[in-house]
Amino acid sequence: PIPLSDLFNRERYDIDHIIPQSRYFDDSFTNKVICEKAVNKEKSNRTAMEYFETGSSIPSVFSKEDFIDHINKRFEGQKRKNLLATKVPNDPVVRQIKETQ
Repeated sequence: PIPLSDLFNRERYDIDHIIPQSRYFDDSFTNKVICEKAVNKEKSNRTAMEYFETGSSIPSVFSKEDFIDHINKRFEGQKRKNLLATKVPNDPVVRQIKETQ
């Protein structure tokens, strides 16, 4: 849990695109989470599952199995799908928007 007093501390936390915007043009709430700045930096241009496939050098980050269990218990709908996506969705409309930016 993130203490409310730290939630808006830009030195510690970032808004992360679950599926990177550079790979999939989705700036909606269902494609965003709040995470520690160090985790967001380490995740870089990968999806959440790509990040968990390779593991993390940050000791407090869940294992892949714990992450999947946590997501299935706490999220639903499109956000859950985004968090568990093993590849970038192939949506032709979204792809065309991204290609014409």
